[in-house]
Amino acid sequence: MLYHPLNQTKKQNRLLHFLPGKQGDDIRRKFTVASLEDKTRYETISYVCGNAKNTVLINMQAK
Repeated sequence: MLYHPLNQTKKQNRLLHFLPGKQGDDIRRKFTVASLEDKTRYETISYVCGNAKNTVLINMQAK
């Protein structure tokens, strides 16, 4: 199993953090687990952007 199950009683979810980098770098990211009960601050982004016919592959495999 790649990830452990989330604790639904604690209203947990996974947050994807995009890490700083320079133009041309690979996109670096990490996942953390947060509970909605903790009132963790986060921003959301749309998972669909731009023209659906003009796509770029982003590799999101865990390391």
